[in-house]
Amino acid sequence: MGSTVAWLADLCATWYDLAQDKQVDPNPTSIAGIVMLDEVGLHLHPSFEKALVPQLRRALPNVQFIVSTHSPLVLSSFDRGELVMLDANSPTGARELDRQVFGFTMDDIYAWLMDTSPGSPVMEDMLKEGSDPELAVYLYQSKDVDEDRAREIIAERESQIAKLRRQRDQP
Repeated sequence: MGSTVAWLADLCATWYDLAQDKQVDPNPTSIAGIVMLDEVGLHLHPSFEKALVPQLRRALPNVQFIVSTHSPLVLSSFDRGELVMLDANSPTGARELDRQVFGFTMDDIYAWLMDTSPGSPVMEDMLKEGSDPELAVYLYQSKDVDEDRAREIIAERESQIAKLRRQRDQP
């Protein structure tokens, strides 16, 4: 958060100095210029990362921000025409986007836009090994399903599978 506070303070100090010298209108919405930021949103809580770009657009509508980021929360705030996706595999060095990303979930942005699995690498390794008897319980857990409910779901599925097998095996 410190780096964000630092560049915001620098921006405000510059605007204040110019307003004091009567070089600009003191109304913040009249500030015009270009601001370049590396890794905007770095070290911010996700809720602040998500809100940063929309808040900047409202507060400073005449400022063009040129930013870099690896944050799907920040990326989801931009129109595809505002994004330049660097891609070493592309002949031009940039990837052309054929869809909007501001409607994407964070998992969609990780998977499609950033070519990174949104899943846990620990879980992916466990799936490859297939040796943990609790793996099914882990797979069924989510923000809506706790460990106990995951076990219930597994038991229900096992019962349904057993019933289907009995039906299949009956002459």
